[in-house]
Amino acid sequence: MGWVQGMSERVRPFTEGSEFADWKSRNCERCTLRWEEKDGYRGYQCDIEMALDYSYFDNGTVTEAIGKVLKFDGQRVAEDCQARELVEIE
Repeated sequence: MGWVQGMSERVRPFTEGSEFADWKSRNCERCTLRWEEKDGYRGYQCDIEMALDYSYFDNGTVTEAIGKVLKFDGQRVAEDCQARELVEIE
């Protein structure tokens, strides 16, 4: 983790909640770094997921730094998160 920064320019990476939910299910939900609850630990392991969740319940914006990690070009974000580590399915 290290992409979270203080108050800076903010961007709106998703135009609506369903776009956010689709991206999150394609990336965060399939990632080993997703929100975790086990062995007494409960919390975020990824700054991207944390920023997106907070933005969902706030005003839909994230810092410009998170936008860059998402490869936000002013209209769209990258299909795949560059930090995603896919969960292996046996």
